[in-house]
Amino acid sequence: LKALFKNDLKGLAVVFFVAIGYNALSYIFKTFSLAYLTQFKGVDVHVTSLSVTIASLVAIVAVPCFGWLCDKWSSKAVLMLGGLCSLLFAYPFLALLNSGESLMIYLAIGVGTGILAPM
Repeated sequence: LKALFKNDLKGLAVVFFVAIGYNALSYIFKTFSLAYLTQFKGVDVHVTSLSVTIASLVAIVAVPCFGWLCDKWSSKAVLMLGGLCSLLFAYPFLALLNSGESLMIYLAIGVGTGILAPM
């Protein structure tokens, strides 16, 4: 551990901040959407819980695919693409949630948490 801090502090910092970004995005999609849907839109808790389950199943498939893309292109390119796509998905995400329809909610959280957050 001492050698890591001494020899590769920059690499450790990069990994640390990339992990913070991924986790922050994932938790924002999950916690905000669940609270918003149940408290303000009156959506049943079962719908929101199932949406997180679906998103997790999507992520199980998406993560290895994005790992492959990182090997093929570069980690930086995939991370930048993921950030850009997440930014562009913000308004469609809210529109899908505001529809109040179960399928649209599954789609919004599935794409946001299952595809974009791991990217």
